[in-house]
Amino acid sequence: MKNFTFLFTILSLTFYNILSSQTNQNNDKIGIIFKIEGPYKIYRDAIYNITSKDGNSVDNDKYADAIYFFKTEKVNPTEKLKEYYMNQIKLNGFDPILLSENLTEDNFPAVNSKTNKQYSLDMTILKRKYNIDRILIVMGIYGLEFENIGIFDGDKRTNISLSNFVVNTNDNDINKKFQVGNIKNIKKKNLLSPPDYPNIVESMNRLLNERIFPEIKLKLKNL
Repeated sequence: MKNFTFLFTILSLTFYNILSSQTNQNNDKIGIIFKIEGPYKIYRDAIYNITSKDGNSVDNDKYADAIYFFKTEKVNPTEKLKEYYMNQIKLNGFDPILLSENLTEDNFPAVNSKTNKQYSLDMTILKRKYNIDRILIVMGIYGLEFENIGIFDGDKRTNISLSNFVVNTNDNDINKKFQVGNIKNIKKKNLLSPPDYPNIVESMNRLLNERIFPEIKLKLKNL
């Protein structure tokens, strides 16, 4: 009798796990939209507050070649970030659907939102379009960070900063929002070493693997 009870318990738990897994796979879809821009020149003061950011350097800028190098496949983190997000969402039991939507007021009418001015766009349109209840929006920048210490040139670092919003497409409420950023960026001596910039590649890879990816993994739990 004890053996039967034990066997019944094991079979029940197995059936429950299979059923739960199938339910997630079939019903728990989440759309994901990436808007990651760069490369930027990012300036911080001595206590690491962002003071300003500039777009791509002009040709006569002494850092123009380094900023241009950030666009290359070797160092541009955009595709690696997308792949990591998608894999982590799958590992958490969700079915991510990558959406190519341009998030502008021309495409999504603005609605009054006291909870978050940044995402006052009407995401309910996506409910009707894709039949998805939630959207994860990842907005971010990447580039080269310059530290300002008075009249002195400070450290230079690779930089990635991401803002994340989980929006309910039924009522446009923000279910969750979080930052994935990094103040203590990976420093490398001679970061700007033309023409191949090996230290930029190493710095960006370490920034992703040691700082950014672990934080994404942690923040994506309990979506």
